[in-house]
Amino acid sequence: MTSPIDHGDDRRAAERHSVDLPSQVRINGHVVSCRVVELSRYGARVEAAMLPQVGTHVALQLPHAGSVVARVIRVTETYFALAFPGVVVIGPLIGNDGE
Repeated sequence: MTSPIDHGDDRRAAERHSVDLPSQVRINGHVVSCRVVELSRYGARVEAAMLPQVGTHVALQLPHAGSVVARVIRVTETYFALAFPGVVVIGPLIGNDGE
């Protein structure tokens, strides 16, 4: 079970959850091992050795959801943030079947 992250005055569209999900992401044709560390119905924060550029479309493997195509919206030295094109059902990934 995860708990929501308190980001103060953050006005995001969906609650974000701290997670620790080993996964894979396809970046420009390369399959890279990664770790999903934050997840919401509309996006994710991913840590990986290979970091894509902002605007790149990637395919993130999520347990119970399969391959989810997403757009990179932010990149730092250690992670990248993704925006999903629609709502992804994350309940089974955060221990809540209702979301």
